[in-house]
Amino acid sequence: LARGRKDAEQRLQALTSRELEVLGLLATGATAQAIADQLQIKPATVKQHLRNLYLKLGAANRVQATRCYLLARVGPQQR
Repeated sequence: LARGRKDAEQRLQALTSRELEVLGLLATGATAQAIADQLQIKPATVKQHLRNLYLKLGAANRVQATRCYLLARVGPQQR
């Protein structure tokens, strides 16, 4: 899992453009079915993209993948 913004950005660079598109929609809270509908692909294809991007990001689930995406795009939150 990404440890900081720079690490998260590097991990996102490993994704294909489609995987990044799926991850962006995932980060909005969209379900696999909603992503499939929006991208006009099958839900099974979305799930394959998710498996691939989880592996590339070192994420175990959608929460961790979304955290990496937001960390790279927004940066760490100040406390």
